[in-house]
Amino acid sequence: MITPPMLMAAVLLFWGWQTGQMVLATLMALTLEGARFVKVRWDFSIADFNRISDLCSLVILGTTVYFFMSKRSPSALFDVVQWLPLSLFPLIVLFTYSTSDKIDISALFLVLRKSQDQEEIRQPVTLNLLYPYFVQCILSASAANVRNFWFYAGLTALSAWALWTSR
Repeated sequence: MITPPMLMAAVLLFWGWQTGQMVLATLMALTLEGARFVKVRWDFSIADFNRISDLCSLVILGTTVYFFMSKRSPSALFDVVQWLPLSLFPLIVLFTYSTSDKIDISALFLVLRKSQDQEEIRQPVTLNLLYPYFVQCILSASAANVRNFWFYAGLTALSAWALWTSR
């Protein structure tokens, strides 16, 4: 299922607004929504998705170590969650600009890749990454802990917008 136009830009801008990262969020939103105007698509292999997924995992691990070493408190977990949309962004860009509308879930998990090598015949489980990324952006915005009327209004509007296409 394809996301409605401007939904990903709106959720990224919402994340940027809640976490104070508006410049980064604007650049990320322009990159993702630019795919609607750029007609060029690349045929990335499963190995390309594996590499980018591993890169994103290393970035998440690096940010986790950095925040826990710099803060030395459990509240560092909230900072890690706030930065997840940026950490996962290379994978989402690769997915958005690829010819495929779904990827094999084994690209995201090293454990599934190892079991895939052992099993010759396996029915692939595919996934569209945009809606899980949408949910991740909402969760990351909520980790900023800005609990006011506008947060809840934005959360409700974005959720209704995403669910409206599935009605």
